[in-house]
Amino acid sequence: MLLRVTVRERQGSPSRTWPRVRVEMIYLCIRHDVPWDDEDAFRAQLRPAFAPKVDAWNATFRMPFREFRAQVREIARENASCLDGVETRAWSDVPEGAIVLPADDDDWWAPDAASVLAAAADDWVEAWHWPHTALEVPIDLGHRIEKLRRRLVPSTPPRWTCSTNNYALRRRAGRDEIFLDHRAMSGWVAQTRGVRVLGRRLSVQNRTPASITQMGFGRSRISSRELRRKLAEHRRLYERFAPPRPELEWMLPWVRRMADLVGRVEER
Repeated sequence: MLLRVTVRERQGSPSRTWPRVRVEMIYLCIRHDVPWDDEDAFRAQLRPAFAPKVDAWNATFRMPFREFRAQVREIARENASCLDGVETRAWSDVPEGAIVLPADDDDWWAPDAASVLAAAADDWVEAWHWPHTALEVPIDLGHRIEKLRRRLVPSTPPRWTCSTNNYALRRRAGRDEIFLDHRAMSGWVAQTRGVRVLGRRLSVQNRTPASITQMGFGRSRISSRELRRKLAEHRRLYERFAPPRPELEWMLPWVRRMADLVGRVEER
């Protein structure tokens, strides 16, 4: 089946209509496959700087950090299983030239993400990106101010063009770094001509209370008091969530799953 799709080649460039090329398969590649189901394997790969935060979580809550993250990953896997025409593989196992959706193991996808992306695929296109959407509470005061600025001035450009999962790229030799690091991908996109910008929000970053960023990226410790506060904020986030735009209504079942999960985390 051949479709036609109207998208923008670059931000601010005029729309054009292109014939779609046939796409056989799109691959979902998780950057880091963490063994959440195996305590010994999890501890073996845990960064020493992050271990005290895991211990603080386990001392604060009855549900261990590893178990919480395992259940977050399961929700993301079930979400990904709803995508037609997508196969999960390691980056190294993806065929040359195939389209890859890079992601972390807690990210979510719109059910039609693959079909929209396939409809926007042409031989000259090497990468695609779309507006970043995050389900999160402010990490700190600076982040809270940044979110307020974006709400008041929607034209404020994002810090990174490509964030955790709002882009796709073709598998090519020498692209390991931009697959693994969205910051490197953002720099690469700015210098590459074969990039297509899509207007649809095809993905969501689910930043849970157990995410590296929420646990204090770059800090050596986190207190039980702060962990309890973050958990309470996320409970409110998931319980009171309403899609900010109709195209994100697909999030509702997954948000309810997260509301149930955080609701089962009890304090010691």
